[in-house]
Amino acid sequence: MSGYAQNMWISLWETLFDPRGDGLWSALLGDLAHPVGLTR
Repeated sequence: MSGYAQNMWISLWETLFDPRGDGLWSALLGDLAHPVGLTR
């Protein structure tokens, strides 16, 4: 994978699954996972 494409995937991943928890999907997944104890 070219560096440009890799950076785009990383940016997309960080946008959707932001490890700080302010990404769109991490917020949604965090809300879903919290009740079943999947979050740290």
